[in-house]
Amino acid sequence: HDLEDVFAIQDEISMAIIEILKVKLLGDKKNSISERQTDNIEAYNLYLRGRFFWNHRTEEDVRRSIYYYHQAIKHDSTYALAYAGLADTYFVLAWWEWYPRFEGYNKGSEYARKALSINDNIAEAHATLGGIAAWYDWKWEESINEFQQAISLNPNHATAYQYYSETLDVLGRNKEAREQINIALKLNPHSPVMYSLSAMYYYNTADYEKAIEESRKALEIIHYSNPKIRIIKCYLKLGMNNNVLEYIKDIVSFDTTGNDHEILDKLYQNSGIEGIVPWFINWMLLNESNGNFSIHSFNYRIASLYAVIEDSQKAIEYLENGMEIREGSMPRINTNPDFDIIRDDPRFVALLEKMRLL
Repeated sequence: HDLEDVFAIQDEISMAIIEILKVKLLGDKKNSISERQTDNIEAYNLYLRGRFFWNHRTEEDVRRSIYYYHQAIKHDSTYALAYAGLADTYFVLAWWEWYPRFEGYNKGSEYARKALSINDNIAEAHATLGGIAAWYDWKWEESINEFQQAISLNPNHATAYQYYSETLDVLGRNKEAREQINIALKLNPHSPVMYSLSAMYYYNTADYEKAIEESRKALEIIHYSNPKIRIIKCYLKLGMNNNVLEYIKDIVSFDTTGNDHEILDKLYQNSGIEGIVPWFINWMLLNESNGNFSIHSFNYRIASLYAVIEDSQKAIEYLENGMEIREGSMPRINTNPDFDIIRDDPRFVALLEKMRLL
């Protein structure tokens, strides 16, 4: 197809999605969705490559997307979507702790504003600004306004629904969070992060079987640590201690000489699951420091495991460590049921106040 054909098809798809979702839009906003952002086919293809790698959410692939967005801008210096792509990239790098947080969020904000200075109808830029407002500035209402604006501008932008759902979840609006992540998954059924979030929402409502199912969908697409930790917690909640043991064995296999499995078997015989989980936490700590087991929001995840085995003191200590370095997941303590055992602890309340959640 020549350039006209490519964009005509893109326009058709965009408008079809609008009709399917039955989104009520003003006429001018409806036109902005199908508005062409570049007439340079090479810039457009480079932008799509950037989005492809960005969606993978591995550090290597997210960093690779930077190259393609910059190449797109070389072909068209006024390509607002490519600047929005860079904004997304630095936001995600900072969120996953693959880039200095302050610098990453600042770069993300700058590139988003650059995109909007070229075209203020770029939904992707509004979604990223909403994400930064929520997860770095803790300006919850401002973030919601940005997400709603992004969705009204482009109702087929799955990431806007994803970010919106995450903020709604933090604010305790669980039913709305579920609705938004379901829309996101319909629009992008190949996103490991969206399946992982869906699993988290099921976990928060004690639907552990569904949480395991959604976590496994995330892991089918790409292997990363967070869904694995959630599966362990689901098995613990279900009292499926043998499954916990076997799943932990499976996780440690990539970095074991074989002795770890024997140690775990003996430990389980002597101490039961109460001995297994602390052993696994120590293994995580050791392997994280070796760079062999990288996990996003490390202190938060370890705190949640300690909370599940009702070690309140360790749970609050790791949460305070996470707050000290502003780990991205920290606001989720507001609705994560793992932390119900320390919800009345003054140190826990202080964390919520700091994040403007009380």
